[in-house]
Amino acid sequence: NRLPAMADQAPEAAKQDAAPPVPQDDDDLRGFYFRQIVGSTKMQAATSVAVVVVGIALAATVSPLIGLIGAAVVLLIVLVVCYSMASSRAAWAFYAAYAASRNLAYNGSRGSLPPVCELLRKGDARYTDRTLTGALPGGPNGVLAHYTYEEETTDSDGNTETSYYHWTVVYCELPQLAPFVEELVCHHRSGFRFMDSTEDKFRKRQRVELESEKFDKRYESFCGQNDDMNRVRQVYEPTFIVWLADEAPKGFEWDLVA
Repeated sequence: NRLPAMADQAPEAAKQDAAPPVPQDDDDLRGFYFRQIVGSTKMQAATSVAVVVVGIALAATVSPLIGLIGAAVVLLIVLVVCYSMASSRAAWAFYAAYAASRNLAYNGSRGSLPPVCELLRKGDARYTDRTLTGALPGGPNGVLAHYTYEEETTDSDGNTETSYYHWTVVYCELPQLAPFVEELVCHHRSGFRFMDSTEDKFRKRQRVELESEKFDKRYESFCGQNDDMNRVRQVYEPTFIVWLADEAPKGFEWDLVA
C-alpha cells in the first residue's frame, strides 16, 4: 500500500522521493521524513555553512575550543529542527491517509465547533487543530476532531498561566432524536453514589436511573427538566447500556443537546 493519491496535497518537501507506506500511527513515518529532510542537498549545504561560519567566528574571537562547541551546538539545533519538521509531516501523512481510507475530508488547520454543549463552551479559548469531515460509521454526516480548550489563571503576583485540555470529539446531528428528548447527557461519575439524592435536590436536570449496577458505577446520566423519562429510557437500549458499562473506551462521554 502506498500514498500516491496524497501527493498533490502533501507539503512540498514531503513530495520528494517515493511515497512511504501507509502509516498506522502519527509517528510511524517520522524516521522516513527525518532521513529525507537531513539527506536533502539544500539542508546539508545550509547546515555546513552555518556550522563552519559559527565555528570559525567563535574560534577567531574567543578560542578554538569555544568554536568547536559552538559548531556542535549549531549542528544539534539543526537536528532538533529537522526532527520537529519530520514529526509534523509524519502526523500530516497519517491523518491524511486515515481520512482517505474512510472517505473523509481532512483539515489540519485550526478551526472551531459550535458551542452547543458544556465541553464545547469550556475555557477562555477553544479550537480544533485537526478535523475529519464526512459520513461517519453508522451513517450520519459529522466531524471527528482534535479539540482543545484553554484556561488562564493568574496568581497573587499577577503572573498568568495557561492550562491546555485536549479531547477527541465526534460532532454530528441526529435529527430523528431532536423531537424525542430535549437534553440527555452521559458523563463519568463524580462524587459518591450515596450523595446522589442530596445533590439532585439542587439540580434542574433529572437523573436517569437504569437497571445496571455496572453502568451506575461508571456513569451518571441526566435529561432535561421537562423530558419524559419513558422516552429517555428508550434511547438507552439494553445493548447500548451493556456497551457503555463494559466496552466503551476509557474517558468516553457524550451529550445529546440542541
